[in-house]
Amino acid sequence: MAALSLSGLFGRTGSQANKQSQRKKTDMRSPGPTGPPSLTRHHWVPDSQALLCAYVTCECEFSLTDRRHHCRKCGQAFCTAHCSSKMRLCNSDDGLSVIHDPIRGQMATVCLSCFQHRETWQQSEGITRRLTQRFEARRRPRIKEMDTHMWEVFATKSQVVNAGSEKERRAALAQWVPDVSRTCCATCFQPFGMLRRRHHCRLCGNLFCAACCDQHALAAGDASEQAASRASGVAAEALDTGKRLVLRVCDGCLHLLGRRERLQALRTGREHPSLDLFFDLLATQSRLDGMLCEWQKLAVKAKACSNDNALARHALHEKEAAYARCERWVATESATTNETVNETQLAHALNQLKLANSDREKAAVVVENCEECLGKARKQQTAMKEKLDVAFREFDDLSKKALQLPIGNNTDRTLNQALRRWACLYLSQNKFGFVQQLVESQ
Repeated sequence: MAALSLSGLFGRTGSQANKQSQRKKTDMRSPGPTGPPSLTRHHWVPDSQALLCAYVTCECEFSLTDRRHHCRKCGQAFCTAHCSSKMRLCNSDDGLSVIHDPIRGQMATVCLSCFQHRETWQQSEGITRRLTQRFEARRRPRIKEMDTHMWEVFATKSQVVNAGSEKERRAALAQWVPDVSRTCCATCFQPFGMLRRRHHCRLCGNLFCAACCDQHALAAGDASEQAASRASGVAAEALDTGKRLVLRVCDGCLHLLGRRERLQALRTGREHPSLDLFFDLLATQSRLDGMLCEWQKLAVKAKACSNDNALARHALHEKEAAYARCERWVATESATTNETVNETQLAHALNQLKLANSDREKAAVVVENCEECLGKARKQQTAMKEKLDVAFREFDDLSKKALQLPIGNNTDRTLNQALRRWACLYLSQNKFGFVQQLVESQ
């Protein structure tokens, strides 16, 4: 009875194991209820044949602590260090191998070799998208609306400033919004009250607080402004460029008037002072880059001349030592008492002395040439250093002018500060390296 129960137990355990293995194979080959099909394992190397890591330079032997990991693409067994990358894979058409599919594949663990030899590994750039056209399409209606509003504000300003009488000026003002229509400022959204009074903008008619709608002196424009206002569909009278009127104008209308003036300056060819300074900085930067490149060449040349000079001096020292040894040898042979031997050895010693003297003279000439070349290189370095100091000082002085330019609005202030920061960054990156190389060369 016990045997039957044990056999039944083992039988149930074996059947459960077979069901689990069949379920595992089915999950590997057929798609699941919610996810993509599992990757095949037909190309995997059996564990019994994989004793070492398959990476070329790795000699790791698998054990209980160093477990084997199969690459899902090539099927080889690797250690943890060389099988930790991931890429998108899918089954091939025959279902016996796995291929790289960056679009429809699923993320799987692969070895370092398969990861580095994939198709997109050698690409210098990834997938790029150009959103300029989409941005322009979304921004174009807003720009058109802003331009229309700008011309309306400008035409109202022209009519008010150039009105002949007070009655005409009042008629030219924009229609005011009723006081009860707004309970807060249209710009800063601060609520109106006893301390924060309502003020109407004379050009758009909206309600603002005193901080957002101040008194400004508006001057009349020229004949081109009249033509522009007529082209916008708003009638404007003849303009007198000498007239100037103080009106309460909101910050938004003032910004639109400034935008119109900037557009007109661009159309008439008048460039922004920050733009002129930027082009001057670019020209000085280009000249500095060329001089820094020439300085690098001179530094390499001076280093090579210094090394050649050191080698030549070492060779001259050896030649002088050899000449001194030959002199002592000749002196020793001259003092020998054996005349037959003395003449032969003395002649050989004199010949060696002559050769040593010739080598010493040649080495001295080489040293002179190396010193002359080194002197020329250092003179060129000194002249280039003076030029670089002057150019860096000029670039710094030009960048300081950015903070002294006239400021019309916050955009001009931000632009001038950006110019100064860019110039300081260029100086810190290039002048510091130049000074460091100068110290090392000395």
